Amino acid sequence: MSAPAIAGLLVVGILASMVVFLAHSDHKFESPTLATAQTYAKFAWNCFLKPHGKGETGTQQDALESFYKTQASVYDATRSKLLQGREDMLGLVAAQMRQRVDSGTVPSKPVWVDVSF
Repeated sequence: MSAPAIAGLLVVGILASMVVFLAHSDHKFESPTLATAQTYAKFAWNCFLKPHGKGETGTQQDALESFYKTQASVYDATRSKLLQGREDMLGLVAAQMRQRVDSGTVPSKPVWVDVSF
């Protein structure tokens, strides 16, 4: 195996170890930087590394609950970054819909469906 391949494996191993340690740590860090690192490590672990089995009953529902159980604790902290600009976009769309209702180009009671995942 070449030296760059060994170095790459070493870096990946160290990063994976850090993610696993931070994601599974029950210790609450007092430093905001370490707390943020722990939050994003939990997010990365849960989304990309953690196996999501189908549980005791073997259903898709069990797999979803396995995913969202650990995701719930970091949801608020990660959503603001993952959905950056969403509030501005919703405000612009609402203003455009208001203008269209006022101009008569859409019915007076339009239906708004907001789907985010």
